[in-house]
Order: sequence, then C-alpha cells, then structure tokens
Amino acid sequence: MRNNGIKLIAAALTLAAVLVSDGCKKSTVVKTTTTAPSGPVELKVKWPAGRHMVQNFDLKENNEMTVPGTPAPMRQTMNMEQKYGMTVLPDRSDGKHEVEFEFLSSHMMMKMGEKVMMDTDSSAKLPNGQPNPAGDVFKKLSGAKIRIVLDASNQVESVEGIDALQSRLGGGGANDPTGALKSMFKEDYFKQMMNFGRYMPTKAVAPGDTWPVQLEVEMGNMGTMVLDYTYTLKNWELRNDRYCAHIGVEGTIKTKPGDNPQMPGMNIAIDNGTSSGETWFDLDMGMYVETSLNQEMKMTITVPNRRGGGAPNAPKNMTITGDVNQVINIKLDSVQ
Repeated sequence: MRNNGIKLIAAALTLAAVLVSDGCKKSTVVKTTTTAPSGPVELKVKWPAGRHMVQNFDLKENNEMTVPGTPAPMRQTMNMEQKYGMTVLPDRSDGKHEVEFEFLSSHMMMKMGEKVMMDTDSSAKLPNGQPNPAGDVFKKLSGAKIRIVLDASNQVESVEGIDALQSRLGGGGANDPTGALKSMFKEDYFKQMMNFGRYMPTKAVAPGDTWPVQLEVEMGNMGTMVLDYTYTLKNWELRNDRYCAHIGVEGTIKTKPGDNPQMPGMNIAIDNGTSSGETWFDLDMGMYVETSLNQEMKMTITVPNRRGGGAPNAPKNMTITGDVNQVINIKLDSVQ
C-alpha cells in the first residue's frame, strides 16, 4: 500500500500548492492596502520580476485499512514537510512569465503501526541499520531547479528541467524501491502546481460570491483524481496589516479508474471524498496565501485473491478498504 499512499500525498501536495504561493505578510516589493475594498475586486495573480518566495508545506495523513482475514485494521501514518522557493525571472517582451522553482528541503516519514517503513531524512537509518534509499532521493532533490513558463493568462506553457531532475535522482527500473517517490516529480506535477489561471474567478468578486474549480490530477495506476470545488469569498480580512480575500473552500473528491500493468485486475477507487478549508489571497501581492485544508476519503482497493489457493469456491477478488484523513497547512517563510 506504500506506493498508493505516496501518490495520495503527491495529489495533496499538488492541490495545496495551487491554493497558495505566498503569504499575508509585509513585503518590501508591494504596497500595503490599509482600507478594505468598497466594491467587487478582480483577483489577479501577479508575477513581478525579481520576487523570491519561500514556502513551508506540512501534510499529515492517517490511513486505517481493513483487509479481509486480518483481526484488526492496519494503521498507517505519513508526515511530509517540504520547503521550496520560487523566483520570478526578468520580464519577457511577449508578456509571458518565467518562474524558477527550487526544492530547498523535504522530509517524509511513513509508519505502519509503530514500525517505520520509510524515512526520507537523509541522516536517518531504517530499523536494523538498513540502508535508506528514500532518504538519498530526497537529499538529491534538495537544490534541484525547474523552470516554468506561463502565458499571459497564467496557464503553464512549458516545463524545463524534468529530464535533468530525474537524472539527478538516479535509479529506476521495476525493482527500484524509490520509483514511487520519483514518479511524483513529473511534468504534470508542476503543471498542476503552477496553472494558477485555472483557480481564479473569471470576473471581479465581492463577499458572498462563489466560483467553481474543477481539477483532474493524474495518479498513474491509481487513475485520475477528480476534484470538484466551490470557492466562496467570505470577506475582506486584515491579516498581519495586509488586506486579503478570505476564501472558503468546499468540495468533493473521487477517482476515475486507471490501468495497472504491474498488477492486472487491480482497481483503486475513491468515492464520496470531501475537502474543506480556507485560504487567503493577498490583494496587493496578487497571490493566494496561507491555506488550511482537511480532506476525508474512503478508498476501496480490489485485487485478485491469491489467498484462495485455487479452491473452487474461493472468491476471485479481495477488497481492501481504507479511511484516509489528510490535514494540510501551508505558511509563508519569507518573500523578498
């Protein structure tokens, strides 16, 4: 179940990243609005040349899995902390923007019960002194840079540096234990993260206004995660001496099936998932801000039954269910 959990984390990381790229703190590169807007405001993302942002991301996931024939549910926990930077490169004459994305630090730990199954801290060793290939992957990840080109509508036009990133991470192959980690950092990951134009209202908004946001996140053999959200502008809120759009987020989560060539007959589905929380958009800085989300999902995994031993009456498939909770918090570290 480890790879599926990593992909759920990847999807959560992508979702959270598109909701926030800056924070409601004072900055030397933007003015400070001291009065609340008196009417509708266009929420528009801004990319001033030279801006450098550092963001902290924290995800806690709890997964309780029920497997037929086992006396009690299996409890799996995963914690992920990541710090990344984004630097806006010099203005282009064609109105497009270039942003350099850099991984600064990452740490992921997974436990099954109390047993550590994965620890990506490069200084940590697994039980019994086992090598820690996952830790080596995240150590190599630190300092890696990706260049992203956005068009005038804030849609991602191109992503540069994926091949160099994958080469930097090394390894590969069917038996590579870190393959699921590396599969997180593909071109679609950065496209989902940086396509800000897809999450903005299409017209000026005032408190009480709503707008829809639909996302589809590719998750390999887990299929496609479909996120259907409603954003609601609650009010203009003064936070840390800056006026922000306080936005409520409510939505549903489900999956479309995908093929799993490594295990034919396997199907993973999420139905009736929910996500709720709030985020803030800094009106002057032109960026979504600190975010808090809570996501509840019920995952059903159907796999060929290999416990039947060929008995005539043995069921062909076995169904594993999982109750998943994800808590996401993002805070600004600095902006210059």
